[in-house]
Amino acid sequence: MDEVMTEAETKIASNPNYVNGTVYGIIGAIVGAFVWKGITMATGNMYGLVALIIAALAGASFGFPTRGGDKKLRMIIGALLGLASIILGYYLIYSTAFDIGMGAAIVPADLMPFEEFWSLIAEPVDYIFLFIGVYEGAKLGSIE
Repeated sequence: MDEVMTEAETKIASNPNYVNGTVYGIIGAIVGAFVWKGITMATGNMYGLVALIIAALAGASFGFPTRGGDKKLRMIIGALLGLASIILGYYLIYSTAFDIGMGAAIVPADLMPFEEFWSLIAEPVDYIFLFIGVYEGAKLGSIE
């Protein structure tokens, strides 16, 4: 029984670096998210620039090993990895205890669902950073 492969599956199968690139991109996204969490915990501030850097890291981690592959597919995967890194960073920050003074700490995850946390902290500029992060992930994910 012959299987018919889609065009995207054929391109992935013909370039084994897609698997490596995806693994590297996921690792880059996870490492970046933890770095953003660490910086946020150390400084007490969430810096949007760090979010952009981790999105770029995730996209580039995928893009460099997959050079020469289908550019559109690489852009899509890079964009998804960039977005995932920022959302993971927000979630890690959400699930961490914050010192509120006098020896007390709170964990937002214990008090509210992530959607409520997001609605409290997300401002229009956060969405701009998400879109820029997606763009960076796509741009660096398709780097030649």
